[in-house]
Amino acid sequence: MKTISLKKVSAVAVASLGFGLLSVVPAQAAVSAGADEITNAQMKSVNVTAPTAPTVGAVAAFTIGITAAATITSGTTDHAHIRPIITAAPTGGISAFTGAFVAVTNWVNGTSGTGLLSAGLDASTLAANASVSLGTLSFTPSKAGTYSITFYHDQDNDAVLDPLEIYQTATITVGAANGYSNTVSTIYSNKLSTDAIASAATAATNANPTRDSAMSATRAGTISISLNTATNTSAAAFVSKVEAVVSGSGYVLTENLATPGADGCYANAAASPLRASSITTISQQVVNVSVCSDGTAGKGTVTIKVTDTDGAVFTLGTVDVLFTSAATTLALVATNYTIAPALGGDLGRYTTMGTRDTAAKIPATVLVTRDSAANAVTHANTPDGLSSNTAVLTGGTCTVDDGNVTYGSGGAGFWNCYVTSATAAKSGDTATITWRVLNADGVTRTTLAAVTYTIGGAIAKEVVTLNKAAFAPGEAMTLTVTATDAAGKPAYDGQAVFAAQTTSSMTITGLPTTTLLTKGGTAITTANTLFAPSTAGAFTIFGTGTDAAATKLSVAGSVDNGNAALLTQIDALNAKIVALNALIAKIMKKLGVK
Repeated sequence: MKTISLKKVSAVAVASLGFGLLSVVPAQAAVSAGADEITNAQMKSVNVTAPTAPTVGAVAAFTIGITAAATITSGTTDHAHIRPIITAAPTGGISAFTGAFVAVTNWVNGTSGTGLLSAGLDASTLAANASVSLGTLSFTPSKAGTYSITFYHDQDNDAVLDPLEIYQTATITVGAANGYSNTVSTIYSNKLSTDAIASAATAATNANPTRDSAMSATRAGTISISLNTATNTSAAAFVSKVEAVVSGSGYVLTENLATPGADGCYANAAASPLRASSITTISQQVVNVSVCSDGTAGKGTVTIKVTDTDGAVFTLGTVDVLFTSAATTLALVATNYTIAPALGGDLGRYTTMGTRDTAAKIPATVLVTRDSAANAVTHANTPDGLSSNTAVLTGGTCTVDDGNVTYGSGGAGFWNCYVTSATAAKSGDTATITWRVLNADGVTRTTLAAVTYTIGGAIAKEVVTLNKAAFAPGEAMTLTVTATDAAGKPAYDGQAVFAAQTTSSMTITGLPTTTLLTKGGTAITTANTLFAPSTAGAFTIFGTGTDAAATKLSVAGSVDNGNAALLTQIDALNAKIVALNALIAKIMKKLGVK
């Protein structure tokens, strides 16, 4: 901040922003009036109305007036000479003031111009306590920030603020220039073919445009551009062009629409798809770009450029897009469960297999189909599972995943699969499932290595254990429930081991609930989710089993006294000190030292 004293200083021009009508009561003059200037005795105040919300680069005009202390009569002392002087301003923000007389009855322009507003009475009077607006003193600020400007009546017209000359000070703040802000503007994309604009609301609407490479009226996704000013308002009036340019696969269509229209892509190559597309008439804050397939598989990059009304070109951002070819491979992603229910049933099946929207929805197997570039792509044919023994397992069934952000298997190209056991299957039986998919030729299949599945019955017995008997206060614990069926073999996978929330005799963080499920005959709490009590003593965890008898379950443990080990160490140290003292006494006795 640059500060200038209000002692005798030359008038300077500045840039400033402010508001309000300001006035001040003058002190008595200590200098003589010029040849035709209104005297201090006649001048009651200089009145200043600051501009409203001025910004950098825009003219800021202060309206200037005066109020008479005594009657002013046209003649030799009838001129007001108002000059500005800077008391504080951002360094480099000052520019010259210009005075402009505004026609008013009974007043005429004096010598208004650079750094001066001058006006005089014309064959009339201004009564005591009457006010008149004479014109403006204006400047164009070049820096944002706070300015303090003093406007004074230069009684002796010497361009110097003398002691006791009448003045008024306006302190105002200049805002950043209005216009397009590349920093505040945003760009989001989605991979939806609907007319939804892209936003940051969810990961699903912030995904990269993706679809197969075949040309179609259905778009791969939308890029939504919000043209913003520095204050996050619409910058449409400050933008002359929005352009999308694609490199690699794909083409683009830029639309002067707040929401993208249905489809929006050319369906064939004859329609001359665009590698670059722009609009030069922008009528709203948000405009959209449709991302379309040009018939080639591969990755593409869309660059969004914005040209403002001053001709400056900005790169707002880039969006990666993907166009896939037909799926040609099949791979195993995960085998979650391998023990199927006895007497017929489904392993890893839940309502709407394609939608994994809760942690409890766990498919037995997850597969993925990919194209030649290893992109996950939904195969034209649905994978299935072939059983080695239909008397044990009838087969496996798959549904493509819908890509739930939190729990989904991965979306397009990923398959959630379950296994079905035969009604004659009994505990301990085994069979294999070979996961496979029919190739494009309609004859051959891509197959994976066979996976062995075992049959298990419903839970008949549960045993609860902890990973050890004693824990430090707050130490992580692991709870394991071993679940067996009526034949004493591992119960089938995916069964809840607790019928209700477990409880405990002491406060324990992370007690397991009904979501703890069997896998391979056991149900084990996740690492670092179950913690021992924070105080010493014995504790017991209680639960109710899911067997037919709803057996009451429990497991006991204890928390060591945190100071016990330290006390033991202190006792051992004391014993060593006593022994050492006895040895020293013997040595001193032999040496005859008393």
